[in-house]
Amino acid sequence: MNYTEFTDAIVKNTQNAAGKECRIFINQVVKNNNTRLDGLVIMEKDRNMSPTIYLNDFYPKYKKGMSIEKITDEILSGYYNYRDTFDMNTDFLSSFENVREKIAYKLINRKMNEELLKKIPHKTFLDLAVVYYIYLSDKDGALASTLIYNSYLEAWETDLKTIDEQARINTPQLFKARIRPIDRILENAENNSVSGLKAEDEFDESDYTFPESLKLCDPYKSMYVLTNESGLHGAACILYKRPLSLFGKKINRDFYVLPSSVHEVIMVPKFSDLRKEDLSCMVRDINKTGVSPEEVLSDNVYEYDISTDTLKM
Repeated sequence: MNYTEFTDAIVKNTQNAAGKECRIFINQVVKNNNTRLDGLVIMEKDRNMSPTIYLNDFYPKYKKGMSIEKITDEILSGYYNYRDTFDMNTDFLSSFENVREKIAYKLINRKMNEELLKKIPHKTFLDLAVVYYIYLSDKDGALASTLIYNSYLEAWETDLKTIDEQARINTPQLFKARIRPIDRILENAENNSVSGLKAEDEFDESDYTFPESLKLCDPYKSMYVLTNESGLHGAACILYKRPLSLFGKKINRDFYVLPSSVHEVIMVPKFSDLRKEDLSCMVRDINKTGVSPEEVLSDNVYEYDISTDTLKM
């Protein structure tokens, strides 16, 4: 069956399995970078919010032989696991005082989100845009949040300056920065494990510790990943006050910042035999083959100047 027939079958099968007390429908969602996805919504009686389950990722599984019944079971299992994370009184969002300490920021590509940026408060940063959202909760790597639109500011009787100032306070506290050597991350990935990282191999904004290996860096063994503890929207850590400057002071040289995705950046100390053009090609290749379209941040490479404490194109 084609994709449309597949989504119709999933809706019908999920409705039968969930029962008449649930309303099942598909909502097309415009995600980051104008990526459009088909989200399955399971709305139970007496609930006003629900996690969105994107069907686009399930169709390749079906084409490879996974049955509609098996896919339905996986969808419902995920729904029942996360539904309480998304259950809240939406009246909570109507008051600025209720959400003040939950306002955070993230980075998105400015050019690829021109239509969205017309609807939301934002600030420009390099070729990117700083946008704001309300952090609700997270569970097992799933973040429950809602983007702040211009209409929210009108309802709250507040402005961009106010939410930006609040986000700059909240974000580093809600999502602490962390730097780790990329070879250690790859090693853990090969072992299918995220454990085993020693304290000295991590950077935490609360204590600003660095791995000892930073003292022995070279062009091929000194790539470091900057993200946050949740690993979600971690590229925004380049806006924090201290991680970049402290990293530069520790290595005592300028460095490149590669925007590998909206979730993380890679920092590479500058060496004479390291060409920016090669790094730019690497970023473009990763964006084309290794990052989903909605998670691409930029094709450009940034440079951090330790003498001026600035990040530039």
